[in-house]
Amino acid sequence: MNKAIFFTVSRYLCFGLLFVGGVLVAKIMGPWLFGIWGFLKLVQQYLSYTNMGVNYAVNTQLATRAESERDRDPIIIGSSIILWGATSFMLLTVGVVKELSQLRFFEKYHLSDYLFLLILITILTHLQQLLINIYRIYGALMKIALSEAIYALSPFSVIFFFRQEQLIQALLLATIGSGILSIAIFFWKPPFRISLIIKQKELSQLLKIGLPLLLYNASFYLILLSTRTIVSFFYTVEDMGYFSLAHNLANATFLGLNALSFVFYPVILSRVREDREEAKVSEIVRRITELYGVAAFLIVFVAITVTPLIFYFLAEYRPVQPILNILFLSQGVLSFSFAFTSLAIARRRQLHIAALSLGSVLVVSLIGGFWASLHLELRWIAFATFIGLFIFSVSAILFGHYLVGSSSIFGNKNFFLGIVIPCMLVLWSNLFETNIQLQWIPLACFLIFLRHKLYTIVIFLIRPLSVNFGIIGTKR
Repeated sequence: MNKAIFFTVSRYLCFGLLFVGGVLVAKIMGPWLFGIWGFLKLVQQYLSYTNMGVNYAVNTQLATRAESERDRDPIIIGSSIILWGATSFMLLTVGVVKELSQLRFFEKYHLSDYLFLLILITILTHLQQLLINIYRIYGALMKIALSEAIYALSPFSVIFFFRQEQLIQALLLATIGSGILSIAIFFWKPPFRISLIIKQKELSQLLKIGLPLLLYNASFYLILLSTRTIVSFFYTVEDMGYFSLAHNLANATFLGLNALSFVFYPVILSRVREDREEAKVSEIVRRITELYGVAAFLIVFVAITVTPLIFYFLAEYRPVQPILNILFLSQGVLSFSFAFTSLAIARRRQLHIAALSLGSVLVVSLIGGFWASLHLELRWIAFATFIGLFIFSVSAILFGHYLVGSSSIFGNKNFFLGIVIPCMLVLWSNLFETNIQLQWIPLACFLIFLRHKLYTIVIFLIRPLSVNFGIIGTKR
């Protein structure tokens, strides 16, 4: 079987396992305990930004280097591992000091009981993500697929055997075990060499590239993290459980689409560099936006139509449905900026994108914090996420037009009728609790007004990635 086909199929299967595992964990835990679990995952997300951006820097360095510079790969990879070791030592020091001092904090979520395990997971995840980024540059997708399968299966090793807070500890330990096993697999016969000779120039270069990229990625995800943080402070543990489930389901729904962007992201970086012909770059950006953005909203509207079925199984989570629908729209809106943010990174303008996303974080924090202080329902906090991501996406698209220019699909009448109007209907029906059942209308509008794009979009989602490279005009 072609490697690209195998990788695509395996990722979709893994994402299916993650989705089922997440639903089972939510069902077994219940809203209160799942609120604690959601807060721990939020803390883990914040800890993930302690890697100094090394994995992003390695990806950029290896993806944009000239063929004549390939002999530097072992030094670049080795330097990144040295920086990982330094970061790990600092994190372990913090963990040991906390354990020895027996400090207690965030008792509402029992964080002190689990912080050391979260630190160990962070250290392993840093190395795992570093190796994944290196492997995908070399096109070695099989081990990445195996690593993701191990992670996706790890919850099933404990969820049927533990209950209450023992389940939380068991899930954390299972994550640690899967991380160790994945790293061992990556270091078995790697397709690259590693040089652990300390080179000050390489270390400095990785930090010079990585820290701005970290700022960009952190600021970008802070748009999503800020609303979860607001919920954790202003609302009950049960409310945190509801919001965490909505966030998890929205993310899980888009994991399949993200599988495609994960693989062809390095190819896009290579094809939209500054030394490329502007007209071709403009067409690539336009084509990716059309395919990726429209595919995202196909997923959004299908998800809004079918996810009510989930709440027959998760009856105690029914209040999540309007929150989930709004977060689905937020993910769709964000997808339209993918090509433009990739363009900015390829041209070393990540700090500009970071500034745009930080501005959006500020808007989300102010609006979400104000609405939370008024004790508005969680659906309005989700709407703050939508506002922030909408502002970010529009700003990123305008900045992309400034960089290279690209013909737009946004003035197209069918686009307006097939996506914009349905989005407005979803927001109206979920924010104001209308009794009118509108779940099927957005998908119907999409299928009617964008039917001429359906074949291309479906092919984009299911055919081998090597073909997708050709579709977006980036075939090697």
